[in-house]
Amino acid sequence: MEKVAVIMSVYNGELYIREQIDSILNQKGIQLVLFIRDDGSDDSTVKIIEKYSQEYENVVFWNKEDRKNLGVKKSFFSLLKEVCERYKDINYYAFSDQDDYWKENKLIAAIKQRVQGKKWLYYSNKTIVDESLNILQEENLKYYGDYFEIFWGALASGCTMVFNRELAECVLNARKEIQLLHDSQFYRVAKSVGASVIFDKNSYILYRQHGKNVCGIDVIKPTHYRWSSLLNPPQRFISNLATDLYQAYYPDLSKEAKYYLELMMNYVDTPYARFKLIFDKQAMRRGFFLYIIWVGKLLLKRI
Repeated sequence: MEKVAVIMSVYNGELYIREQIDSILNQKGIQLVLFIRDDGSDDSTVKIIEKYSQEYENVVFWNKEDRKNLGVKKSFFSLLKEVCERYKDINYYAFSDQDDYWKENKLIAAIKQRVQGKKWLYYSNKTIVDESLNILQEENLKYYGDYFEIFWGALASGCTMVFNRELAECVLNARKEIQLLHDSQFYRVAKSVGASVIFDKNSYILYRQHGKNVCGIDVIKPTHYRWSSLLNPPQRFISNLATDLYQAYYPDLSKEAKYYLELMMNYVDTPYARFKLIFDKQAMRRGFFLYIIWVGKLLLKRI
């Protein structure tokens, strides 16, 4: 039976954290250890975590004595790094929010699709619910499975992710800071280093939306490149991201990643790079309207 480390960062989560922890402890078909890091809560969250850690051997309150506020990404990454270093017998990891509800087969569904011998990342759709777990929307991500997905928004939510030690160590060993949330960075790095990325169209998680979400979602299906975005200032988020990924992970990048990242890094000053990105088959797969906006943003140098 495989062992999974569940990595949970919490901040003022007293309203829903009990339900989330209970659903994690109710996972079937795997062994798990739940590692919780509190990011400076000032409500009753700490007392709740202490109670669970006293009652369950597989619930670890990681920073009971030093609850410094690091922010979402640094809190998750610091906990993941320490767990990787200290628990060599655990080879699989999952991120957890503080306010969702996991179906009992969430982790085993992922573990059954694991890939041995290489970097591996699994993610799935979510069921979006309200405070009382009433269904608002079933997520239905459009999965293309190509490298261009890193330029069109990070589709993989951290709360659905399961990944192995090889990928975790690779992501954590970045050679420079990347300005992305933990899950967005994991997804883009996985695609860039040739990891096996597995998307499951099924949902095994109730993703709760309420007034105090640390990270939330628009219930209306988002559109990554709206017409109005053509008028926005040229912040060039994607081209800057390409530079960061290239510099942070160059030795580990796949041949495909190097090709696309170099094009994106150079498209502003190099007509050839713009030409290649405009007429790339992966871009054309996104549909007529999204493709036209993509071309417009390239020509206006706003990507």
